[in-house]
Amino acid sequence: MRNALSMFSILLVSAFAGGLSAADAPPPMPLPQVWAGTLEAPPDNVKLGARDIEIKIRALSSDKEVQALHLELRLGGQKRLREAMFRLEQKAWVRLGKAAATSVGLVRVFDLPDGRRRMRLVSDYPARLLDSSDTVTSEHPFAFVELIVDRDGTAEGQMVAAASIAFAEGGVLIESAGAPPYRIIDVRTDSPPR
Repeated sequence: MRNALSMFSILLVSAFAGGLSAADAPPPMPLPQVWAGTLEAPPDNVKLGARDIEIKIRALSSDKEVQALHLELRLGGQKRLREAMFRLEQKAWVRLGKAAATSVGLVRVFDLPDGRRRMRLVSDYPARLLDSSDTVTSEHPFAFVELIVDRDGTAEGQMVAAASIAFAEGGVLIESAGAPPYRIIDVRTDSPPR
């Protein structure tokens, strides 16, 4: 089964959720910021189907926070990382349909060479796909969201609802519990990043 999971992995080159150098500090953006779109489930997931997704960002993570989380992951694996994220001030939340919102402790924004931006959010709890009673496994206790944002405030991306996080050669590996990442489409905000 390990080989099947590897096709649903994302390698974050250089560091946990982005670069660690001061040059990679989050760029300014108006906050709070609300993004709304559609989450598309894989075709074989008829129980979930397509549903609304809403992301509210209140704050961005600092380089210092990311460096501390990177160290926790290196020293104690995802158990220590999750414990450290649990103590962070919550920066955002993600809500799917009418399910309870999932709190997010790590939010990073990066400029891309083509003028777009990459937003990455990591929660210390899997995304609540159906309701607040969704279970947490010790192997995949995180949620990961990535949006690629255009200058006009539209975006698309992906979500790994139940993810593991580990070091790999060349960066940090985010791996799904087995399902392919969910597509996030038709995303808009009223206050796009500057």
